[in-house]
Amino acid sequence: MRINYLLGGAIILIMYLFAEPILAFFIDSHETVLIAKNYLYIAFWSYLIFGHTQTVSATMRATGVVLWPTIFLLITIWVVQVPLAFLLSHYTSLELNGVWLAIQSPSASISLCNMHTSS
Repeated sequence: MRINYLLGGAIILIMYLFAEPILAFFIDSHETVLIAKNYLYIAFWSYLIFGHTQTVSATMRATGVVLWPTIFLLITIWVVQVPLAFLLSHYTSLELNGVWLAIQSPSASISLCNMHTSS
C-alpha cells in the first residue's frame, strides 16, 4: 500500500502540475483540454483509494475470503454509485460533474468496508 500511495501520489502530483500540456499533446481543441482537465482533477485522487481497495480486496481473496469483497462491490455500485450519480446529475447544479463525482464514491466505500472486515 505504501508503494501505491508514494508512486500514485507522485504521478498524480505531476499530472496536476502538467495536466494541460500533457492533454494538449493528445487533444487539439483548447476547450476540450479544459473539460478533460476538470474531469481529471475530479478523478485523480480516487486512484489512490482505488489502489488501496484493490490491495485489500486482493489480500482477502488470496486468503480465501471471496464472498465479502464481492458483496461490498455490488452493494456500493447499486446502493451508492448509481443513486448518487442520478441525484448529483439531476438534482444539483453539478450536471455531468455529478456523475464523475459519483463514479469515485464506491472505491471509498469498498475500502472502508474491506478494512473493517479484514481486521
